[in-house]
Amino acid sequence: MTRELKPSFLSIVMPVYNREAFLEVAISKIKSQTINNWELIIVNDGSSDESLSLAKKLTSDIALKTTIIMQTNMGPGAARQVGVGAASGEYIAFYDSDDEWFPDHLEICYKHLISNPDIHWVFTALKRVNVYTNEVLEKHSFYNEKGPKKFQELKTKSIHGLKIFKDKRTALFSIEYGIEACFQCSVIRKSVFDKLSISAHRIGEDRLFITHAIKKGFTLAYADLVTVKYNIHDNNISDTNKKAEVDSRAAKNHLLVDSYVDSLKVIDNLSIKEK
Repeated sequence: MTRELKPSFLSIVMPVYNREAFLEVAISKIKSQTINNWELIIVNDGSSDESLSLAKKLTSDIALKTTIIMQTNMGPGAARQVGVGAASGEYIAFYDSDDEWFPDHLEICYKHLISNPDIHWVFTALKRVNVYTNEVLEKHSFYNEKGPKKFQELKTKSIHGLKIFKDKRTALFSIEYGIEACFQCSVIRKSVFDKLSISAHRIGEDRLFITHAIKKGFTLAYADLVTVKYNIHDNNISDTNKKAEVDSRAAKNHLLVDSYVDSLKVIDNLSIKEK
């Protein structure tokens, strides 16, 4: 059952680049969210397939809540930032067009933000699945075969199932280990983007933005729940496809290194250890 929560609402920003094969499922997952106080902003990032026409067709029944922006290919980070610039909502949610939200993803994150005005960013976990075989490659992104991932060692304050970071080491852990606050699992207050912009790096822009947000004093928190299915396929832009060709993965990690190097130029208050 879909419930409408007012008065504030969310802006869903979805970059699209040659995602014709995934769009029907992606948009159906947005439509099936358990809350409906959202607008959808699709940024067509220079697609050469039928993504644009298909997006228009699939959103025709929510036309009053949909904006489609067209641009030359600039990568997902730049596309997300363009979407944020067009957003009217008090909260920003990012949807990767080849992933799948669970029906309660938006409601879980949104309710935590509504209930905790001092928190700026709420994220959940995802599971990684091979889209061709349906094999689950990672059941829960907060854990590995050894148990909880490193970021769960950080001191937190717990409120109604939400763990709020209360540790001076949070930025350091973000740099050194990652804290799994990926964009597609997050809902973020629009006010964060009044201070920060997503970089145009094609890989690593999320990790750079996370660390920058922490160093700017924004408060992040997480719910230990899986609410997103991350589809692993041949055209993943990130380095998460462990079965991809070695040369491809190496090239992607070089781009990731570039984003880390540039973080020294962007974040001006890193500690010596963080640098």
